[in-house]
Amino acid sequence: MIKITYKGNTKEIEADPSASILDLVHKCFDCELSGCAKKGSCGRCVCRVRRKDEYLSLLSCSSRALDGDEILCDFREKEYGLHKFKGDASELLITTEDTAENEAEGTSPEATDGLHNFAAIDLGTTSIGFSYKGKTRVCLNPQLRYGSDVISRMSAAQSGKAEEIKRLTLKCIGENLEDLDPDKTLRGAFIAANTAMVHLLMGYDTTSLGCAPFKGVSLKEEHFAFGRFEIYVLPGASAFIGSDAISGAYFVENEPGYDGGDYLLVDLGTNAEMIYKKGDGYLALSAAAGPAFSGDASLNLEGSEMISLTAKGLRDGVIDRTGLLADEYFETGYPVNGHVLKQEHIRNIQLAKAAIACSFAYLIRMAGDPSKAPEDLNVYITGAFGYRLSIPDLMEIGLFPGAGAHRIKVPGNSSLKGIEYALKNEKTSDIYIGKLEDIIQRMNILSLPDLEDFGEKYYLAMGF
Repeated sequence: MIKITYKGNTKEIEADPSASILDLVHKCFDCELSGCAKKGSCGRCVCRVRRKDEYLSLLSCSSRALDGDEILCDFREKEYGLHKFKGDASELLITTEDTAENEAEGTSPEATDGLHNFAAIDLGTTSIGFSYKGKTRVCLNPQLRYGSDVISRMSAAQSGKAEEIKRLTLKCIGENLEDLDPDKTLRGAFIAANTAMVHLLMGYDTTSLGCAPFKGVSLKEEHFAFGRFEIYVLPGASAFIGSDAISGAYFVENEPGYDGGDYLLVDLGTNAEMIYKKGDGYLALSAAAGPAFSGDASLNLEGSEMISLTAKGLRDGVIDRTGLLADEYFETGYPVNGHVLKQEHIRNIQLAKAAIACSFAYLIRMAGDPSKAPEDLNVYITGAFGYRLSIPDLMEIGLFPGAGAHRIKVPGNSSLKGIEYALKNEKTSDIYIGKLEDIIQRMNILSLPDLEDFGEKYYLAMGF
């Protein structure tokens, strides 16, 4: 016999001890819930469960009830077959006799395990990174068929391809999670991404991301079931400061040796997201760096290699500090390391460099602490581009004016590493996401166009 307590009234029912939560609810209330296929694939029967001290979202048709489970959902029949959360911590209490002894001994085979059985996912514009218990993999983002840049994909979504883009992305995520989990121990995943990628993943209308005031549909945490997996999409701060940047900040602040001091986090790409922690608060902005940091297709070079060639030209005196090639190379280009660097390549680097350098100076000024020089600030350059960047080359082109080379760190994919840290160390999803939301709440989003004399400062920053 299984005891179910509902709003203080206890009822005993005959049921298989291994029955699912949904089966027990059906027996208790003598009803069938419409719309659920009971295959663990449609996601319609997700319910919120308090199990000991952890809050879980489980597929009730395929999740076994454990002794002491508290079901926090309203299971009354809805014409569309969905459960609605009520948030009452004592709606439904399940006691199963076969597990009571194991629970008392602390040996339940399904005792919760924190977040250890979740995977980390960094949903990037070009590639998707996965990590689960030390196993990692990277695959191309299937959205690439709709364009290599975010704008092209948003345009495709607005032209009727939103559901297809969503389907492709989820299919790719599901297949990779299955491959990472041959033993079927994986419960789900936490996903970090820029705000546009989140909108495409969720099938949201992207129109408002492409025009002022750039608000988007939602920046909040998203939580849903996909097949047998429980998916969390982490919260973002603005249309241009996504959950990938927030996850990076979380990683920096949990990195061994972090002393609680100020730092600058920069995710370099077509858009450079910058977060400056100052005291108890944060300043954040996004600078439009253009395609230069993504590489140059005509030379078949990555962005970091373009910077290296430019830095070499500066050291060799072939490029002057205004970015002008020497006369003998102005028409034909500068042959270096098997490539020919032309004036237009250098100008693209200058445009991107000016956006970053100007933004860096703006953040330093807005922080308002003249006693602290930029050379004392720890700078973290993240993402695939940053990982391959030569710090001496970066200093040569003046990407961060006044910063100290010894203070620049390149941690790699801080977005993915932030999630990895949380999966090992945070007890519940609520605690983890609460910490991310705390960062967001203390963040002031800045806008470069609001900078006084921005045009003049940007022009001056183009020099090397």
